[in-house]
Amino acid sequence: MIQRRAGPGLKGAFLIATLVGFTPLWMAILADSGATVVVTANALRLLRIDITGSPR
Repeated sequence: MIQRRAGPGLKGAFLIATLVGFTPLWMAILADSGATVVVTANALRLLRIDITGSPR
């Protein structure tokens, strides 16, 4: 399972890098969207449980 703090850390790193001028704004938006996709995929993976309670 992915750590809960990975998403905000990635977003914060790109926010600071964008404000300082190291990365363009589009790259920060892409990183934010990518983090959202990873968190959503991880949540969907955790939801894959049978009615009997055993994982698939």
